[in-house]
Amino acid sequence: MHLFIRGVKSLWLTVATKKFMNESDSVLRKARRSGSEVDWSMYRWLQNQVSKRIKIEKCRYQINEISDNMDNPKSFWKTTKNIFPGN
Repeated sequence: MHLFIRGVKSLWLTVATKKFMNESDSVLRKARRSGSEVDWSMYRWLQNQVSKRIKIEKCRYQINEISDNMDNPKSFWKTTKNIFPGN
């Protein structure tokens, strides 16, 4: 199952993190309606948790992809170029 972040396929994104993202979006809507500092605080906390989870999952995905392709140099470099695009 491929999940998306802003229209870009994110292979590292898990369903649990996507649920966290949806919850954060719902708390953001609530905070905008109410203007309550408690709601804004909850939104900021959730957004920080989402950011942390995305960074951890992306790093874990990259490590797994590289280690899975260590035995074949061609697939290793292809994977490396996909993970770390550059000129």
